[in-house]
Amino acid sequence: METLVDTCESVTIGWPADLVEAAMEDMTITFDSEESADSDAEAPQIVETISEDAAAAVANPVPDLARRDVELELGDEARSVSIGLPEDATVSEGFIGVDISFGAASIFTEVNLSSTCDGVCEPKDWQSALNSNDGYLTNQRQNMETIENDWPIDSGWLLSGSGGFDAYTIVVVRWNDASSEFMLCEASLDEDDLALAEVFLGVCLSAQPSWF
Repeated sequence: METLVDTCESVTIGWPADLVEAAMEDMTITFDSEESADSDAEAPQIVETISEDAAAAVANPVPDLARRDVELELGDEARSVSIGLPEDATVSEGFIGVDISFGAASIFTEVNLSSTCDGVCEPKDWQSALNSNDGYLTNQRQNMETIENDWPIDSGWLLSGSGGFDAYTIVVVRWNDASSEFMLCEASLDEDDLALAEVFLGVCLSAQPSWF
């Protein structure tokens, strides 16, 4: 068993040293190095998660971002997300939700913001559903070669790691069990833009849905 406390540099992207140090005092994250019998994924699987107090301490976005309301068109219904963005950020309609880009060298580096349900759209225990064997967060973990952050945040979850389809991926979800959909902010970074990871992390952590 390997503890993430022994490799704390892997969880300090974008967070002040004092907050990280305080969080480490409460942190109890361990990884199971044995490969799951039900999956061919090589990425480590979380068997314990960071405490809620520690998660709250490190989940505060650091970059100075200007808050904007971004509209998500869902058929006849419009939903908005309040999100902190750099001044040069551009928002455009995506295949699903909206795509947000800023300061990247690669056209493949961007943030996608959407409202989705990952299957049947109905109120449910989102934390359990998204972390189930075929849940969205589980599938994202299996696509990563190295998981750096994987823990609950306020009414949601933070997951980030390297390898897989993109050089680095950041996933932030926010939910309310009474809502039929959850908010998803997913940042994909190309290798040429890894220096932007801190800002992209701050952007996704700042996103707050209006419909719950």
